[in-house]
Amino acid sequence: MTTDKTVWVDYVKGIGIILVVLGHVIRGLDSAGLDIPYFKEVDTVIYSFHMPLFFFISGMFFTQSFNKRGAKGLTFTKIDILVYPYVVWSLLQGSIEVLLSAYTNGDVSMLRVLSLWSPRAQFWFLHVLFIIFALSSLIFYLSGKRGALVLSAFSFGLFFLQNIPSVSPNFEYLYHQFSNHFIYFTLGILYVQVTNNKVMTPLKLPFTFALSLFLLVQYVLLSEWSYTSALWFKLTVGIISIAFVIKLAQLFDALRFTAIYLIGIASMEIYLIHILTGSGARVALFKLGVEQVYVHILIGTAMGILIPMAFKSVCQFFGVKYLYSAPISRLFSRQIETKQAQP
Repeated sequence: MTTDKTVWVDYVKGIGIILVVLGHVIRGLDSAGLDIPYFKEVDTVIYSFHMPLFFFISGMFFTQSFNKRGAKGLTFTKIDILVYPYVVWSLLQGSIEVLLSAYTNGDVSMLRVLSLWSPRAQFWFLHVLFIIFALSSLIFYLSGKRGALVLSAFSFGLFFLQNIPSVSPNFEYLYHQFSNHFIYFTLGILYVQVTNNKVMTPLKLPFTFALSLFLLVQYVLLSEWSYTSALWFKLTVGIISIAFVIKLAQLFDALRFTAIYLIGIASMEIYLIHILTGSGARVALFKLGVEQVYVHILIGTAMGILIPMAFKSVCQFFGVKYLYSAPISRLFSRQIETKQAQP
């Protein structure tokens, strides 16, 4: 439920999901062979923080949800809103990609689509986020009041050990995403604790200062100095960039940039569908003979955002359920309760 106190968080999500769609659009155009001015620079900046931002926001709400639902209840809830759409949309998008592979950049097979234990495309986020929620719930349950401390030690350790060798490329990819983003989830938890468990406490940092730090670290990152590939520097860039986006979101909230807010409250639906609609726009433009890169970027990003939002509204209007979430955890909880009731 959105209140006046939580609106700025939706602005954060709005900014974040715009960057996600833009990043995938320009990468798709690059794969299609279009020459994109400053592609490397834009891609580097976007991918330095746009997904850590969503893990940070998720972490902000973890403690509140854990205290309300407990470890089991929280995990079951995430099955409904993370695992379910992961399965549904992985299969749906993958099937469409297989059918249209002759017209797109992809060469995915149906066997790969059905390999749900190994996330593909943008769906790694749902897969990893569920694992993080479930593991964090277990750690908090076992550690009691020391939950945040134990989780911090665990996630920080994982972050700096993320480059361990692996015999399986699929596991290596999943482990990298898990270890690279868990730390931001933990930082979201710590942010709330530092602000005395007031989830919506605005970040007390001057906007111009946050902007200056953001520009500085991104400039250094793009300069590719010897230490810019170090994990500690990447973490620094991520933290400073997240702080800047939060301040930017609070500014947009104060100025009532409603469009960003509306995009934010539809961020999950956009995330699930934007690859289909964005790549569809690219294919259609190529069929029409349009090769101007900025036209592709503008229309591809717009379609990646607006069509999922419109689709969400249509589904709500007609009462279509179970496209984005479903109470499937009740099946597990009933089975557990039945077994516990047996003598």
